[in-house]
Amino acid sequence: MNTFLSCRFCLFLLCFLICIPHIAHSQETHFENWGIGLIFDPNQDVEGHVGAIAETLSGLVLFDDVDGAPIGKILGTEGIQLSCEKQVIQTDPKDLREYGYEINGLMYWEERSGYFRILNHTFPEGIWIRKSELIHYQWKTQSWMDFICQNSLYLYPERLGISMNLRAGPRASAALLVTMHDDHFQIHPTGKTNGLWAEVKVDKYSGAYCSGETDLEKSWTGWVKLLDDKGHPNLWTYTRGC
Repeated sequence: MNTFLSCRFCLFLLCFLICIPHIAHSQETHFENWGIGLIFDPNQDVEGHVGAIAETLSGLVLFDDVDGAPIGKILGTEGIQLSCEKQVIQTDPKDLREYGYEINGLMYWEERSGYFRILNHTFPEGIWIRKSELIHYQWKTQSWMDFICQNSLYLYPERLGISMNLRAGPRASAALLVTMHDDHFQIHPTGKTNGLWAEVKVDKYSGAYCSGETDLEKSWTGWVKLLDDKGHPNLWTYTRGC
C-alpha cells in the first residue's frame, strides 16, 4: 500500500474511532464477537486487563493488510500508535477473551498467508500481525476447536444461551441422544474431532451443576457441533468457576 493510501486508511480509522461513542451497539449473540480463535501466552498468566496484554506484546508491528505496509505498533500499556497519527489508541476490551481466571488472550478473525487479523472491535476492519513475530514473542495461536479440546475444558450449554444436541455421530443426521439446554449438564471433550464436530462425555445432574447440591443422574458419550459454520464456538466454560 502506498503512502497516500496508508494515510487515507489512518484517517478513516481516526474518524471511525471518534464516532464510536455515538454508535448504538447491538446485543452480543453467542458467537458474533468471538472470532475464530485465540492468541495467547502459554508461558505465563496474563492478567485480565488490556494493559497487561499490551505490555507483553510491546513493539509488535501492525500491518494494514496481508503483505501490506507497517502502519503502527503496540506501545506497551499506553496502547497502539499508528505511524501517521500522534494519537495513541486504546485497545477495545471486547477484542480480548478471558480463558482462565482473569487471564485473557487476543481473539483473531482470520488467518491468511502467515498473518492474523486481530482487533476487529478497536478498528473497523481489524488490523494484521505476522505469525513469525508472534513466535518471537512466544505467543501461541489456536483455533477455537483446538483450544477447547486440547485444554480439556469443561463446557456448559447455558453459558452462551443456546441448546445443543448430542448425537451418536459427527453429523446432523445421526441419532439424537439428548438435547442439552440448561445448567444441569456438564460437557467434557474427549479429544476426538471431525470437522466442526467434537466427541464429548456428557453428565446430567439432578439440579444446577454449580449449586454443589446435586446428584449425577445419567451420562452419555456422543458428538456435538462444537463450532458453527463460521468457526465460532457454540459452547464455552466458566473461566472463574461457578
